[in-house]
Amino acid sequence: MSPTVPTSEPLPGGVPPEVLFIERGVQWLRPGGKMGIVVPKGVLENPEVSLAVRHFLFRETFVRAVVTLHKHTFQPYTGSRTALLVLEKKRTDTIPEEDYPIFMGLSRKIGQDSEGEPIYAKDEDGRRTDILDHDLDEIFEAWQQHSVSALEPSEYTFSVERSSLDRRSLNISPQAHQPSFNEAIAQVMRIADADDFVVIPLGEIAASVTKGQRYKREDLETDTRSGSNIIKYFTPAALLQDRPESVKYLDLSRVSVRRRAILDRHKLHRLQLLVTRSGSVGRVILTTKHHEGHLGTDDVIHIDVSDMYLRAYIYAFLKGELGQKLLKKNEYGTIQQHLEPAHVRELLIPLPALSDGSFDSTRIRTIGEQVIESIATKERSIDQENQAAAALDAELPGSASNASS
Repeated sequence: MSPTVPTSEPLPGGVPPEVLFIERGVQWLRPGGKMGIVVPKGVLENPEVSLAVRHFLFRETFVRAVVTLHKHTFQPYTGSRTALLVLEKKRTDTIPEEDYPIFMGLSRKIGQDSEGEPIYAKDEDGRRTDILDHDLDEIFEAWQQHSVSALEPSEYTFSVERSSLDRRSLNISPQAHQPSFNEAIAQVMRIADADDFVVIPLGEIAASVTKGQRYKREDLETDTRSGSNIIKYFTPAALLQDRPESVKYLDLSRVSVRRRAILDRHKLHRLQLLVTRSGSVGRVILTTKHHEGHLGTDDVIHIDVSDMYLRAYIYAFLKGELGQKLLKKNEYGTIQQHLEPAHVRELLIPLPALSDGSFDSTRIRTIGEQVIESIATKERSIDQENQAAAALDAELPGSASNASS
């Protein structure tokens, strides 16, 4: 867990240049002076070094506005996710704990694609205009309204009070404060007020919530599809596909006994609960028998819940709209979005309860059974499709099965 405040220990790898730019920019400002600066999005939310930057910003300045920019803003030159900060340097007579609103915006379109080619808006009849399709003007108009205390908040332009920020993380990413995400938390808390539900952090339900340990596998990849030492490797995309097109094959005959023991710890089992943690974060997976005994990507978070029906219930909740909003509220990153086990442990899970406050295992099992039956149905469907493909192959002239017979 990140410390509440930065420590005095120097960073072992040096200081990233964006940190120096921010510090020098603030130093150059006169008291009361204002600055707009584009920074990597990670400055808004990342732990460790970026936590120290945020403490510095709030100690030396008023953070007036935070706008996350579209990922194509600086393409094709860089794919880094960026944000715009508007800062005002404090005066010497500033009240230390003065509260104030911080404007937040999220840009969803920037008028160009990932190759830097322009994207134009369309008129009411669907015809292309000569106007670039971006939302920066709307964000600027909302900022002007905010400046005269006349902002009508929306899902993508709103304000938060300085005092509402989490004191430990000082997360100022607009995504973390989006009204829909905060409403998701409020909805869970309303569920907690119901007589027949309890709300418990996932970390208190699961035996463990961990991310996979990194391991090397590229040197094991092979085009061979069968054999006693051939095993499937499921990438994140393959885990999400019923008929995985992006599955890879590994030859374990190439590994030492020690390395094989490490790989064995990453083998999948049926009905494991996984959450993707990089790129497209928050995709929830309950593994099938077709994953059993094969290797899975280390780019997932493992949620270990011993009770099969409770595990299936949690899967159903996390897959739903409310669960997805809670999961994605905490994603962070500059190049790719990421999710950490600590974020998943803190997720609030509504559970049916009895009058004494204990879990209602009957209601949990009813939902869990439906989920598990859906997995079994998926498995039967995959088996039938495989059988049909094999039957067709056997019928085709010149097929391997016909040739052998």
